[in-house]
Amino acid sequence: MTVEDPIGWEVALLFFLAVTFTGLALINAFQAFRLRQYYGSPRFADIFRWANEDPKQIKLVFLDTLLAAVNANDERLANKQFYANRASWLVLFSFLSFLFAIIAIGIRLFVTR
Repeated sequence: MTVEDPIGWEVALLFFLAVTFTGLALINAFQAFRLRQYYGSPRFADIFRWANEDPKQIKLVFLDTLLAAVNANDERLANKQFYANRASWLVLFSFLSFLFAIIAIGIRLFVTR
């Protein structure tokens, strides 16, 4: 028995799928936790220029700015959650592909003895 005997096209396909899923999971994990520059959220300069104004105006500006920041954060978190969920599923599929490939190799080794 040679090393090539337990590796058939099914096992090669499972290993290929596992490596592909692992690569895609890594890409999605990096997308989920990548630092991005967002231009939609309020900047410090937007708030600082109102520092010497009337307190009632500052209150209105602050609340609008706070609402814009919360909405921008919700969008960012939704994107991160989407990529993190996709990465988690791809890790599961990769693990199962590796597991089934190892099981197939083990069965072929024990059956052909």
